[in-house]
Amino acid sequence: MTRDIPILLVDDEPDARLILSSMLESDYGNIETADSAESALEKLASFKPEVIITDVKMPGEDGLWLLKKVKEFNPAIPVILLTGHGDKSMVIEGLRLGAFDYLEKPCEEEEILASVERAIELLILKSKLHDAEKVSSQLAKLSAVGELTAGIAHEINNPLAFLKDNFISLQSHLDAVKQIVYATMGILENQQKVENQTDEHWLKLKDSAAEYDYGYIMTDIDEILDDNKMGIERINKIIANLKKFVHVDEDDAMKLEDLNEVIQTVLALTKNQMADDALLTKLVELPKTICNAGEISQVLVNLIVNASHAVRDGGTVMVESEVDAENIFIRVCDTGCGIPEEVMKKIFDPFYTTKKVGEGTGLGLSISYGIIKKHGGWIHVSSDENDGTVFCIVLPINVV
Repeated sequence: MTRDIPILLVDDEPDARLILSSMLESDYGNIETADSAESALEKLASFKPEVIITDVKMPGEDGLWLLKKVKEFNPAIPVILLTGHGDKSMVIEGLRLGAFDYLEKPCEEEEILASVERAIELLILKSKLHDAEKVSSQLAKLSAVGELTAGIAHEINNPLAFLKDNFISLQSHLDAVKQIVYATMGILENQQKVENQTDEHWLKLKDSAAEYDYGYIMTDIDEILDDNKMGIERINKIIANLKKFVHVDEDDAMKLEDLNEVIQTVLALTKNQMADDALLTKLVELPKTICNAGEISQVLVNLIVNASHAVRDGGTVMVESEVDAENIFIRVCDTGCGIPEEVMKKIFDPFYTTKKVGEGTGLGLSISYGIIKKHGGWIHVSSDENDGTVFCIVLPINVV
């Protein structure tokens, strides 16, 4: 059965292109050819090949030049090199540059089909691995949300509590205001003068004025409304910060971001994980850099929550930002119990955890490491047992 997998064949010899096409077209129905490395490069964006087969020696730019360009365009595309007898040095260089396979010309049909099939199997495995990594990332994110839930609930319950109390007070105040309004409206409707002390509505107005402190009531109504507005804004901000963290639709968004703003969003989510005076910051002005803010948030939540666990019995967590000519540094430092040397060797391993069963997935630091590596950076950790830990994220400044 013919499969619709786009394959790009590159060779300067027309007969070679024809032979290769005839070998592949019965199994793969979407074959495109190019007569030079330059021509092949032009077709990358429009044709979007999943496999490229290229001759190494061609007039103009050679197959190794094309290999470099393909890896810059999309490192995941397997490139199969076709070489003549005696081109071992070029083969070695090609494999060093990331070629998937090499075949000596002239190729047998079985050879070329087997090589292409292995390349496709690799693509399928990578796709499955990517899907698995996304699932693992979501599991770790859900685990982090679980860690944050108690603090977020507390943060929302505080404004909700005074909103509820304020509305009870406001309702009582409005009942008093209604009485004086109704009495005043009665006077106006009967067109009585204020001096008429025997008018029924005037007497009710006098009684209401004596019973209630209307100066206090009017002032308190304004204050209650201001407090309620502030409480609603706090709840909205908490929900907005949580949505930024868990929003699935933005998982693949690489945008120009201010990492200090990302840090502040995470701090708003994690501040209830420890005492009010335990979370400290030392942020400097940072240049904007292209990154996935949701993924960086996930890393920071993981590091700060872990640090909060280390200072449960007292201590502080400091979040710092710093910058030099090429990189942005984000440090999460705690004064807690530190990490034993034998644990330090394994902390970035998938599913490794020192927490009790049910308290962690063991995915947080492994996924954090992968996220930062995907951004072209790295995470460094230093720790002394009983003397605290420092996790340092290093991200290259990238504005293009």
